[in-house]
Amino acid sequence: MHKIIVLLKSKLFIALASVAVIIGGYTIYQNTRPQTYPTVPVSRGAIREEVNITGKVKPAQNLDIAFEKGGRVSRIRVKVGDAVRAGQEVIQLDNADLYAQLAQARANVRSQETKLEQLTIGARQEDLAISQARVDNAKIALADAQRNLANVTEKAAIDLANTYSSVSDTLTDAYTKSDDAIRNQIDNLFLYDETDRPTLSFVSYNSQAKIDSESGRVRSTDHLKDFSKELNAIKGTNGDTTGLDTALDNAKIHSGIFLDFFSDLQDVVNSPNSLNATTLASYQSAVSAARNTIVTTATNVNKQRQSIAAQKSTNQSAISNAQASITTAQTSLDQAERELTLKIAGASAQDIAYQKSQVENARANADYYQAQIDKTILKAPFSGTVTKVVPTIGDIVSPNVSVISVIGSGRFLIESYVAEADIAKVKVGNTAKVTLDAYGSDVIFDAQVILIDLSATTLEGVATYKTTFEFVQEDVRILSGLTANIDVLSGERANVLYAPTRNITSRSGAKYIKLLTNRAKGIVEEVEVVTGLRGSDGRTEIVSGVKEGDAIVTN
Repeated sequence: MHKIIVLLKSKLFIALASVAVIIGGYTIYQNTRPQTYPTVPVSRGAIREEVNITGKVKPAQNLDIAFEKGGRVSRIRVKVGDAVRAGQEVIQLDNADLYAQLAQARANVRSQETKLEQLTIGARQEDLAISQARVDNAKIALADAQRNLANVTEKAAIDLANTYSSVSDTLTDAYTKSDDAIRNQIDNLFLYDETDRPTLSFVSYNSQAKIDSESGRVRSTDHLKDFSKELNAIKGTNGDTTGLDTALDNAKIHSGIFLDFFSDLQDVVNSPNSLNATTLASYQSAVSAARNTIVTTATNVNKQRQSIAAQKSTNQSAISNAQASITTAQTSLDQAERELTLKIAGASAQDIAYQKSQVENARANADYYQAQIDKTILKAPFSGTVTKVVPTIGDIVSPNVSVISVIGSGRFLIESYVAEADIAKVKVGNTAKVTLDAYGSDVIFDAQVILIDLSATTLEGVATYKTTFEFVQEDVRILSGLTANIDVLSGERANVLYAPTRNITSRSGAKYIKLLTNRAKGIVEEVEVVTGLRGSDGRTEIVSGVKEGDAIVTN
């Protein structure tokens, strides 16, 4: 039994030893066998660098046109879709009044030019006789104007005096009736009415109206006294209208006091406490009649004041017109005498220079009206197609509000925005391939960068730069507003070494490529390279550091 166990142990040991030898040998083999790597060769070929962006097609010229001044549309010469040429009239405002003013201004130009010609040539006897006749007529006109002023002034004084003549009667009537209304017609309503403490002869529920009417009776008495003094004063004015005006103004004030008094008194009789119906009716009738008397006199006084004011206004207007006629006549005489003197003496250099300035001024005036007419006529600024007509005939348009739109007939443009990461790759003059969404990717149009706006525009948080492309050739398929997909060729190299861009690494400002330098031994080395153009197809130009055929490790 012991021998069997020994034998089994010997065989187990041998087996384990054999396994260990096999495993160790395989490990040594694996460690000493050359490792394999996936590679691509450094190749030679063409590289294209492109920037891919989108944009919108727009016309090379697109303008919304407006009038400088407002007015009523009188004529529309085009409709949407019409082709127009540069300078062609498209819309016109009503300008008949301006043409009339222009005609008058041009007539003045001819008149001033004729005067200049006459000054240059000198006056003829016929001209002297005409000028003398103008002077004589101007003197007659001045004398007539002066006589007219005297007549107008005299008539104005008479009319005003007639208007004032009834003032005294009006005031006297107002005073007499007011005195009667206050002292007689309502006498039964007061006790001690001529004292400074008059008292109502009956009891009223309206205590405040009672107090107001009693004090109003005192004020009315005082104003009656003042009214009487003023009447006596104007009797000795001997036509002094200032005193009459003052008396009328004061009469208006007196009437207001009287009306306030009767208003309070009316409140009293409308709330009696101890009056029988007959007495109450008598008192109410007396107050109402007295108040109506005051209203009538106040109305007469106001009518008198208004009549005087109207007459004064009429007189002033007539006198002002007469004085203006004298001024005009004097101006005409001065001008006629000056023209006659100039013709007799002959024109001096200063006179001729002055008349030349008058001619220039007249021409400038005519040019002004011509310019105003031009502002009522819209013309196409360039040849193209009408895309919008806003108003209709008869509409009132405001200044600086677009009424018509025109797009140019030249090549279309594309307006796009290039992100800051790509703007350095895009230059004016770069060519581009363009596809339009409307026609698919198979239809390609050629374009070129013509403008880059150097001021940044932020779109969705990214700085972009507006870049404008122009189609190389005109094409009827190109329409304003279409979406364009643009591939800008920013650089191109032919027959250069290149490597896959993804296999180039950057570190500390340098670029590196891993090369399999010994395939048999599986040796890999990292080589520094100098890169050039980075293509849009995943290739990058290698300027130095490797040679064609070198194996680039790709993992």
